[in-house]
Amino acid sequence: MHRPVLSVLAAAAVVGATVTVAAPASAVVPSPPNAVVQLAPQPAIPVTPPPKITTFFDSSLKFQMNSVTTGVVVSSAGFDVFGVVPPQGQKLTPGTYLWRGTVESIIPVGSNHPNYVGLLPIDILDVGSNSAGTITRFDAVVSGYGEFRFGEPSDGTSALLGTRNVVFPEQFVGSIPGSAPETIHNRGTSPVSLGTPTVSGVNASSFTGSAGTCGPTLKAGASCTMQLGFAPKMGGPLSAFVKIPVGGVVQTVNVTGSAPLGTSSITLGGSDPIDRGVTTRDVAGPLGMYVYGNTSHIIFDTAQPLQEGATPQLSVVLDTTAGKAPTIGTHVTGPDAANDVQVTAFGVGSTTTGTDNVKVFDVDANGVPTVVNMTFTEKFDGYPGIMTGTLLWHYRPDLTPPSAPTALSVSTGHVSWKTSTSKDSSYVMARLVAGDGTAATPSNGIPLDVTGSSAALPKLPSGERFTVALFDVDTSGNVSNVALKQVTP
Repeated sequence: MHRPVLSVLAAAAVVGATVTVAAPASAVVPSPPNAVVQLAPQPAIPVTPPPKITTFFDSSLKFQMNSVTTGVVVSSAGFDVFGVVPPQGQKLTPGTYLWRGTVESIIPVGSNHPNYVGLLPIDILDVGSNSAGTITRFDAVVSGYGEFRFGEPSDGTSALLGTRNVVFPEQFVGSIPGSAPETIHNRGTSPVSLGTPTVSGVNASSFTGSAGTCGPTLKAGASCTMQLGFAPKMGGPLSAFVKIPVGGVVQTVNVTGSAPLGTSSITLGGSDPIDRGVTTRDVAGPLGMYVYGNTSHIIFDTAQPLQEGATPQLSVVLDTTAGKAPTIGTHVTGPDAANDVQVTAFGVGSTTTGTDNVKVFDVDANGVPTVVNMTFTEKFDGYPGIMTGTLLWHYRPDLTPPSAPTALSVSTGHVSWKTSTSKDSSYVMARLVAGDGTAATPSNGIPLDVTGSSAALPKLPSGERFTVALFDVDTSGNVSNVALKQVTP
C-alpha cells in the first residue's frame, strides 16, 4: 500500500498525545443534545502504546465553537480538542473534504493544495443550523478514524450508539482483519436489551459484528462496546449494514471498506548468492506490501503484516534516468543504464546488471504506480549465478472498467436504474452523498441497500442537497465511471 503521511492531530491521537487550541474569548457555547465523538484511529504504522478507543457522550463534551462560520470544536477530559473548521471564507456545508487533523480549515476535494497527499478524507454528512447560524445538527465521518455527530433525530433514544458510519482503511485481501469499536451508552433510567449484531448487504461476507463486552442487557448509565470487523473477500469497494437490536429497536450501522485489486507480489529465485537455488514469493495479504516514491525512483517492499517501517523481507528498487516511470518493453539494466533494478532479500543485496521486461506500468497523476507487471534477470557484480524475478502490483488480466448504470430515476423513497451492459458486471455500489456529487467515490457518503436495480432512500433533512452516486463493479473489482442523480428532500 502507498505509505500515507499522517497529519498532526491524527498522529498525535494515535499515540495518545494531544494538540491544544485556545478557546474563544466568548462565553461558553451551549452543548447541543445527543453529542458523541467516537475515535478509533487505525494507524498505518504500528505504534506503542496501541491506539485507544475514545468515546465521549453528551455531558463529557465541552463545545468551544459551534456555528456554520467558525465550525465545530469540542474538548473533553480525554482529549484536548477535536474540530471541523470550514474552508476559509466559506460556511460549513455537507460534502467531501480533506481533513488536516488539526483545528484548521478543511479543504474541498479537487483543490490545488500543496499538501494534498496524506490528508484524511472527511465526509460531512449533515449540517443543520438555526437563524443565528448555530449548528443544531451535525454528522461527520473521518475515514479510518471515527465519527463526530450531534442533534441527529435517529439518536433521540435512551441508548446512544458511538458511531453510525464506519469507513475502514484500505487493506489487502487475506490480510489481518480490520476492527472498529461500536460503543453503546444507556442514558436512560432503566436497563435496555441488546441483541446479537447481524450483517446484511451485497458485500456482507466481508464484514462482521460481534457482541464484544456487551451482554443481553445494558444497565442504566452503563456503556459496553461491540466489535465491527472487516476482512475483504475480493478487491474493490465494499459496503454492508450491521443491524444491532437495542431496546427492541433495530439500529443500523453503515460499514464501508475497500481492498486493492489484483495481485501484488515479489518473486525471486535463481542460482545467485542470495537465492541459492530457492524461490521466494511474497504475496500482499498474508504479508504487507508497500510502495514508496514516484516517477523515476520507486521502491516496492514486502514485510510482515503491520510492520511497515521495519526491515523489508524483499525489496525491489526501480530507477530511471529519463525522469519518468519505466516504459513498456525490454531494457538493459544497471547503475549506468537508463533503467536500473536493484534487489534486496532479507537485508542482503548488491549492485546488479541485467535486463527487465516491463509489460504493464501505469501510474497516477502523482507518478505513483497503480498497476505493474514486469520481470527481470539480474547478475550480482563479482558473483556467479543469475537471479530472476517478477514484480506485480495490483495486477489483474482485466484492466477494463465496466460500463456505468444508466437511466437513474428517483421517486418517493427509492432510486432505480438500468444495470450495466458489461457482461462481467458483478454488483452496484450505491451511495448517498451530500451536495452535487462532485468527485464522489465509492466510499463517500453513506451506502444504500441495493436490491436488484433499485435501492431505498433514507429520510432526508430538508434544506440540503443530496445526490445518489452509482458505481458498477465487475468481477475483477474494476469500478465504472460514476452515474449521478440529484435528490430533493
